[in-house]
Amino acid sequence: MRSQHEQKISGKINDLMNLALDERDHPSASFSEWVRDEQVEEESTRTDRQQLKLIGDLVQPCLMDRELGTRTLAPAGAEEA
Repeated sequence: MRSQHEQKISGKINDLMNLALDERDHPSASFSEWVRDEQVEEESTRTDRQQLKLIGDLVQPCLMDRELGTRTLAPAGAEEA
């Protein structure tokens, strides 16, 4: 469930990491690896938040239905007494 933007960012990070490895620039490769790990964590966190929001959107009406289902209605005209 990764967004196109997140996929693009991950691709750019991988490109930089590959370039650093090709150039034998180990400090940059190490830094790129750290950035990639952070990106993976960000994607995971965003996915978890999206799932929680979806669950919340689905559960909230169910809870409301349960609450409304416990109400008892007074017979018509009883309010006027």
